[in-house]
Amino acid sequence: MKIPNNVNFDEYISLVGSMEAQEIHSGSHWESQIIERSKGPKIWGDKMPWPKTHELIRLREGELSIWAGMSGSFKSMLCGQVMLWLAKKRKIAIASLEMKPEETLWRMCLQSAGTRSGESPAESYIHKFADFCSDMLIYDQLDTVENDRILGFVHYCGKELGCKHIVLDSLAKCGVNQGGADANARETDFINRLQWAAKTLKVHIHLICHVRKPQTGGEEWRPTKFDVKGSSTISDMADNLFIVWKNKKR
Repeated sequence: MKIPNNVNFDEYISLVGSMEAQEIHSGSHWESQIIERSKGPKIWGDKMPWPKTHELIRLREGELSIWAGMSGSFKSMLCGQVMLWLAKKRKIAIASLEMKPEETLWRMCLQSAGTRSGESPAESYIHKFADFCSDMLIYDQLDTVENDRILGFVHYCGKELGCKHIVLDSLAKCGVNQGGADANARETDFINRLQWAAKTLKVHIHLICHVRKPQTGGEEWRPTKFDVKGSSTISDMADNLFIVWKNKKR
């Protein structure tokens, strides 16, 4: 299912503006949560595909994850693999602003089929894959989209469509990095609003980001959290940060 680019997000944009305020409650409001904490730490949230990660990290509702890497590191592909895994139990929405919807789904189809380079799955398998993706929502929009519309998309998918994981690919296409003296402030504000949306809608938001070009070395250079392109608050404020690096030499 594709979310067409003519969906009217205006009412959701207005909703975002009117609701983005801190709610105030009595301390007793969180009594049940405190009781749960008293029982000791526990791992909760959606698992990723790889068993060795299951007891290390989970993708919890109400959180924001950053997937960062240099061009060609397959950060979007890896995130897509995670979405395929999650789609077995959760409703997924993807705003892939750098690729056509059919290209995004074709790549995921190849991943699902486990085909080797240059091979294509049988047409019968493609039909099964299309059925599997019937509840997966793809935003039919390319190139830069205003950040308010992206926030409207997030609220629409989380509130109206019941999506639990929402992918934004990438930050560079979310209409915040337009240069100028206030560029970092715009990015910080956008990350703040994404976090607020994740917590309010009880969804997990996945934001794809680029990293800066290395000052020395080539593609053997391994980026860190300090190399995420843009404001330093992007990695500072995220709940989870995944750095994706491809060992091309190996």
